[in-house]
Amino acid sequence: MPRFAMLMKLTPEGAATVETLGQAIEEMRAAWEANNGTLDAVLVTFGSYDIIAVGTAESDEKLAWFASSLVSRGGLSVETLKGFSPEEWMGIQGYSGMRPPPYHR
Repeated sequence: MPRFAMLMKLTPEGAATVETLGQAIEEMRAAWEANNGTLDAVLVTFGSYDIIAVGTAESDEKLAWFASSLVSRGGLSVETLKGFSPEEWMGIQGYSGMRPPPYHR
């Protein structure tokens, strides 16, 4: 199943209800699992993003649908990144037949 990271920022509307963030994260986890995905980690963070979620989805299309459904509720902006395990990445490199240039200092 495709892997992903979702980088989320609270909007001003979301920041106004930050006291319910824990409950919202649990609802997000339940909704995602009800759609046959897994959330391997959800972190509340300091810095440029407020929440980072890492998990799997049945397809890129299902992930796009889920991310857009989160945004449509208001309270969050979402940036979604598709990810690959090191083994998957090595397979991608082998598939393309390309090799990166040698590293030079």
